[in-house]
Parts: sequence; structure tokens; C-alpha cells
Amino acid sequence: MKDLSLKLDSLPWDNARITTMAEFLERYTLHDSCWVRFLADPDGTAEVLLKWDTHWTDGQLPYSTETKNWPLLIIMFEKLYQACFNGEDMVWNTVGTAFSNVITDQQKESWLALLPDETGLPHLRFVLEDSLHHTVIEDVGGGRVDLFHSAQVRILCLDEVENAIDIPWEGVAKN
Repeated sequence: MKDLSLKLDSLPWDNARITTMAEFLERYTLHDSCWVRFLADPDGTAEVLLKWDTHWTDGQLPYSTETKNWPLLIIMFEKLYQACFNGEDMVWNTVGTAFSNVITDQQKESWLALLPDETGLPHLRFVLEDSLHHTVIEDVGGGRVDLFHSAQVRILCLDEVENAIDIPWEGVAKN
């Protein structure tokens, strides 16, 4: 990647995989990938950019032993409701683990029951979303990012000259 100041709008989003984070993480891992950037826009979209360690894809995607040659993985969240960054110092940029799941109605009800009245509801309105997802990305140093978002994400993988790399899907399962 020549310059990581990408113009996200000009990328080949028509080549992106439309899925959920849970479905993606059932097939692939983010383990050992490196955080590049987290971008959030006022319209509620957000992008996570990672240098993807494709060593763990068992040959499904090109791999280099040099981090600088790893493909760029861009995860676009169609609607990000809340992002929480936890960790005393987020200097660790290496992903340890990541997981994602759908928030159940029972979980939503227990969160809403914590509100003393409806004055807190505007800040938690996203809890009422039909398909609320929770994705966690933890780094190897104990830092953690919690993302509460809508179901659909777009996942785009780019080589060093910003050409789209196809992410194999059918028959792929994480080891």
C-alpha cells in the first residue's frame, strides 16, 4: 500500500463481501493482524482498517512474511451505534482475538432495565434495533474494542496497489 491515506469512496466496493462479522469470523481469523486505523463518520458508518495476517488462511489468500506486504482488510460497518475502547495504553496494535454475536432480546431487556427512567434512552436507542450485533477485537496486550453495530458489514481486501483480492467463501472454515 503506497499510502494509507486512502480515499475510501474511490475503492472498489463493488468487490466487497457483504456479510456479518460473525459469518466472516466463522471462516477467517484476525489473529496477528495489525491495526491501521479506525474511522467513524457522523452518518453512522465506520471503517476498521487492518493489515491482515493471511498466514492463518491456509493458502486461501496470498501471504507474505513481511508485514508491509500483507493485504489491507477494510471492514465497513453500515451502522455503528457505539464504539468503546478499553485499555490503559493502546500501543499494542496486534490483534489477539476477535468475535462477534447477535445481541439477544433478553440481553436488551436487561440493559434497558438498568435505566432509572426514559431520560437515558436517547443514548441507548440503538439497543432497540432488531438486529444488534456486538463485535469485540482484543489486542495481544489486553486492549479491547467493543463495537455495537447493525448486522451488515462490507469487507474489502486490497493488495499493495489497491486492487481487490477476492476473499474465498464457500467451503472455507476456520481451523
